[in-house]
Amino acid sequence: MSPIPTFKLRSNALAIDYGLMRVHSKNLELWLSQHIEDYWEYETYRMVVSHALTDFQVFTVETQEKFQPPTTY
Repeated sequence: MSPIPTFKLRSNALAIDYGLMRVHSKNLELWLSQHIEDYWEYETYRMVVSHALTDFQVFTVETQEKFQPPTTY
């Protein structure tokens, strides 16, 4: 096996912008990430990666718990 090459990473950072999302069918408000940027600085170059997050889909599951006292033997 060969060794992992050195990337010479000098710094990196992550910026996340959040926004309020309203789910009208459940009367629910969620703070979700809407835009993310990754900043990478290497010895010979810089890189910026941008992500736009849209069209969220929210799924809900409703459950009921039924408690019973433990049985004795």
